[in-house]
Amino acid sequence: MTRSEEPKFNMANEIEKMQKYLLLPITYIEFDKEYEYGKLYVDDNKNLIWIHANLFINDELIGTIPYFSSDHGFGYDTANSVLAWDKIYAQFQQIIFGKIFQQEPLAVTAEPEESDPKECGLLNVRDNDGILIKKAGCRFIDGEWNVNVFGLNTVTTTRRVTVVLTPPSSKH
Repeated sequence: MTRSEEPKFNMANEIEKMQKYLLLPITYIEFDKEYEYGKLYVDDNKNLIWIHANLFINDELIGTIPYFSSDHGFGYDTANSVLAWDKIYAQFQQIIFGKIFQQEPLAVTAEPEESDPKECGLLNVRDNDGILIKKAGCRFIDGEWNVNVFGLNTVTTTRRVTVVLTPPSSKH
């Protein structure tokens, strides 16, 4: 590759890629300054060296993503990104919950799924009694939040009812 063919770093392009890969409104990426864009970095065994970049939305650090640098630019490992969905949801709660409420009028609250940081975009939707009634998947696509409310729609309640039946009188 000649000097004129070397890839040129463009933050706007990297942000756009990250928005498409993660389906989040990423506004800034902080790359490790020790590694140059367009330069290949490998270890002694010729394996790519993985580096971590910080991801931001509206100046708030919301996670990290592993990446590598090669002579073609950066490559990302989206499967191993670590994202703070609670921080992301807090920034867009009014918009996202409004879309949840349009689909599920019994919704009173929605909070991020806490079980796994890889479950980014998943919310637990609860009713007035605090009962989990739905899940909501949230993705940022083409400049807006897309919210899909799904699952759970039944609450099982057991009640014991005693019924006394009086047989009709027989007039034979």
